[in-house]
Amino acid sequence: MTGPGAEASDDVDALDVLRTRVEDLRDAYALLGDDTEAAGGRLAAAALKELDFAMGELRATQAQLAELSRGSVRTRGGASQESRLVRGIFQDVPVPVLVLEGEGVIRRLNPAAARLLRCPQGYATGRPLAAFLPLVERPALRSHLAAVARS
Repeated sequence: MTGPGAEASDDVDALDVLRTRVEDLRDAYALLGDDTEAAGGRLAAAALKELDFAMGELRATQAQLAELSRGSVRTRGGASQESRLVRGIFQDVPVPVLVLEGEGVIRRLNPAAARLLRCPQGYATGRPLAAFLPLVERPALRSHLAAVARS
């Protein structure tokens, strides 16, 4: 599996091939000498100028992409550090915290919530919160979940 670095390397190689090809075309045009007017020289000169302009734009875009790529690597590193920090806080907070899906299914819970529900964290994940409540309290929970979904 190749990462973003491999794609960037392929792009650099393709740009180098294009640059070499443009130089070859320029050399071939220069070899024509005085015959350039007869051989559509003005058109060839204009085409070479357009190629030079396109190469300049490609180089500028390549530099911008490289800078964005370096920035996204820094951002991903910062995001993973932030994610670890939030995960640590979630695990260490002394009050029960549950993350529910829209239907009331437990997606995540911290150790305090697992103690409150009297079950391991892994057991509760993926199960409806209503399953851990007494039968008489389940309709109230469903009503609250529906109200949250509406708002």
